[in-house]
Amino acid sequence: MTSDRGNGECQCTLNPIVSVVIPVYGVENYVSRCIESVINQTYRNLEIIIVNDATNDASMDIVRSFCDDRIKILEHVSNEGLAKSRNDGISIASGEYLIFLDSDDYWDLHFVEELLRTAQKEMVDVVMAATRVISKEKIHYLMNSEKKIDKYFAKIMALPNGGSCNKIYRKDFINRYGLRFPVGKYWEDNVFTVKVAFYSNCFACINSSFYNYCIRGESITRDLSKIRKWKEDSLFVAEEILSFSKQEKCSLEEEIAVRSFILKNFVRKECLEDPCYKNKLLRLFLEEYPIKVDTIFVISLFLKYYTSRVLRKFSFGSLKAKFSAKRKSYRSCIHYFEFLK
Repeated sequence: MTSDRGNGECQCTLNPIVSVVIPVYGVENYVSRCIESVINQTYRNLEIIIVNDATNDASMDIVRSFCDDRIKILEHVSNEGLAKSRNDGISIASGEYLIFLDSDDYWDLHFVEELLRTAQKEMVDVVMAATRVISKEKIHYLMNSEKKIDKYFAKIMALPNGGSCNKIYRKDFINRYGLRFPVGKYWEDNVFTVKVAFYSNCFACINSSFYNYCIRGESITRDLSKIRKWKEDSLFVAEEILSFSKQEKCSLEEEIAVRSFILKNFVRKECLEDPCYKNKLLRLFLEEYPIKVDTIFVISLFLKYYTSRVLRKFSFGSLKAKFSAKRKSYRSCIHYFEFLK
């Protein structure tokens, strides 16, 4: 696949169909809130694809209690996981746009309307919403700082995490590049999201409506019984992302951003206490690193980092904005080298 990023033409359609893909498994306590947030959206022209991933609780009974002719149900004979459910949803979606929603999360009332309006106004492949992270202890917000981003490096740096659900996508863009989720892996969102950032013409960002991400005590990434696979898959996903960057001949700046993204999103401090895991991760990073890490390179990074840091103290307008994202990347790269020690 060539890296002709963003060559597709964006065309606006009046009142386009937006396909919403919702995998369902073991969420009987949450799915009603999720579905209600979709069917009550101010934007009405939705195709709601519920993928029953062979759930063995009352989740689908709750789904079927909603009388809404926009709902379509796709049945899995056996439990195949989140990635396969999303991929199957993409395959049958008839909408011009796609949104993914996890069945234990929910949307603000104007979520689709705000995302779609921005997608059509800005003529972009992807629009990213702000995220409200809800746990038993607290609520915090992942806000967007950019309105429109066209550089791969800047898109990676703007991602609050590797999640796929706080965005709307043009479906022809997703299909043109064959973008799908790796099946049977935790962290499957991250590979998909990195490729979306690379191939899309632009990210447009909004803070006017929220994706509500609910952290459950029994969620996959908090289940200690699955921590071994959790770590194995994090290495697999890291390798996939690094291999993709190498294949597409990313610039040094982009390589730094990608490594920072990996370390920020799915390398946890507690995992590094496992010597085997840490050694595998270090080997992976060092073997794939595109250049010789020498003293001159490290010094140049520090100089660029501190230069941009000084510039932040002055009102240089566009010049300050230009260096802002670079400063974050160089700072992350410095943290990366500290991590390798």
